[in-house]
Amino acid sequence: MSSDDQSVDESDPLEDLYVDASNINQERIRDALTDLIAIDRETGNPRFYQEFDEIDTKGRLTAVLLYRRAPSALNDLDDDEEIGDETHCALLGICAGTADYRLAGDAQLFWNELEQVSLDRGQLISTRDIKEILGEFMEADLNSQLNQQKRTRLIKLFDEGFADWFIETYGEVQPLDVWEDLADALDNPMKRKTIVFAMKVYDSNCSLYQASVSPNWRLSVGASISTGVSSRSGSSSS
Repeated sequence: MSSDDQSVDESDPLEDLYVDASNINQERIRDALTDLIAIDRETGNPRFYQEFDEIDTKGRLTAVLLYRRAPSALNDLDDDEEIGDETHCALLGICAGTADYRLAGDAQLFWNELEQVSLDRGQLISTRDIKEILGEFMEADLNSQLNQQKRTRLIKLFDEGFADWFIETYGEVQPLDVWEDLADALDNPMKRKTIVFAMKVYDSNCSLYQASVSPNWRLSVGASISTGVSSRSGSSSS
């Protein structure tokens, strides 16, 4: 074998490692939105399928924010236009989930209001965006009961480092670690109803973004919740 042939043989296997990141992003968006939302070619407006109406409001919020990423993935946005990403959307959902209690209205209204506040802001790409969305959201009448307590809980998620840790490790750590860190940040047992519910919101987000995480990691979200608290969780609480 000539030296030239040997050089080609040695380099060929590495060629399989090179991918087009833009193609991966487009595939993730397509897979998550298939059967939920289509995009009008002329206007760019969303066209909602029947399945979209059949998922819960938390899932619809995630889907709509993901739809807003599609123009960016297709390079249809101007350079100064900004949109949301799955990591910050997931953090917004899990934060809001910890405040979904003692509402002056039903839970459907809670998530509808959060969706509207998020869309009115027009971007979700930083923890500052999340803080400001949650701050405005807390002004809604339906959050009037125990309002200061809810605000204090949300502030702790950022002050105790949970928010930054979540952004940095999203998709890399096991759901049980997210659950444990969330409970620690709020100084609550892992079995506290609001903590468990926030993890269910997290699970809902992960199911829509299934193409962006590994199958084993994704499946363990629901498994962790349904199995219950591990030996690390300590005593239970209602």
